[in-house]
Amino acid sequence: MRHVPKLVISVLALTAFSQQIFAAEMETPAPTERAAPPAEREPAARPTRERRPARTAPERARTAPERTQTAQTSSFTGTQAGGFGGGNVGGGGFADPICLTNFGLNNGCTGAPFSQSLTKTGGRGGAVVQWTMPVTPWIVVGVLGDLSFGNNSVTQTQNHFYSDPTEFGFVTTETIQNTVTERTSGSARVKAGFVVPLGYTSIMPYTTVGWTRAQIQGSFTYAASNYNTSLGCSAFASCSTIAASTVNYTANRNGVVWGFGVEMPLPAFGPGVVLVLDYSRSQFGSFDVSLPAVVTSVSGSSCFSSGVRSCSTVDIGHFSDVSFSTFSVGARFKFF
Repeated sequence: MRHVPKLVISVLALTAFSQQIFAAEMETPAPTERAAPPAEREPAARPTRERRPARTAPERARTAPERTQTAQTSSFTGTQAGGFGGGNVGGGGFADPICLTNFGLNNGCTGAPFSQSLTKTGGRGGAVVQWTMPVTPWIVVGVLGDLSFGNNSVTQTQNHFYSDPTEFGFVTTETIQNTVTERTSGSARVKAGFVVPLGYTSIMPYTTVGWTRAQIQGSFTYAASNYNTSLGCSAFASCSTIAASTVNYTANRNGVVWGFGVEMPLPAFGPGVVLVLDYSRSQFGSFDVSLPAVVTSVSGSSCFSSGVRSCSTVDIGHFSDVSFSTFSVGARFKFF
């Protein structure tokens, strides 16, 4: 029984001590969870290209034709070279006023002047090179040069018989032959064209104008006899007065050339191949050539000039309104 109070006191003391420890534990703040480390920053996003605002329908409609127009004109621009061939028609006139009388040669008499039409046809061919550039989506301008060759000739012979206006009873018989030939010709021109779309291709009507130069060659032959029919003399007999002339001449003439045509690309033959149909007209105006003539015999003797007799003269042949028209077909190849 003695041990009961001690046991009770021990239990009460232990209880009090455990309550103090429990109270201290309650007063101690509970440990808080450690905050999670901040998340690693995501790498900065790469800058993206600034997007262009979407084009409106009118802008798209305006841009598409511009691309189409540029493609259309590209077939006709840049440096091109090629060849051509076709027909040529020449025109104009030639007149020669020489005549022979009992007093010798007379340049400018109105007895029986020789006149000749220079209308002729033939063929010509040549080469051309050009450079053009676009000035609008539809208009092309540039320059071109060409050189052509041919042998278009016209020959005419006239026989004259007329009374001598200076001496009664005398007559003149004469034969005049003239040949005119167009040789080399060339031109330098400016060119302007307008591109016209046609389905999957296009054509370009154009016009040209510029300077041209042509070589005109000719031969002139004159044979005449003046005689007295009342004395029984005949043409080219020893009793007559005889005159002659044989002249070969070359006239290099400057003129104006203009023309028009149409070009069309030929994709089937390769890129840069263009078909060309062209008409060109060259005009050289009027000019004169010198044609000397001499009296070779007077009644079987040499001719001696005097105050009343002319044994020689410089005949003047007159070309009037000389022109050449060429119709040609050609092909050109674009280099760049």
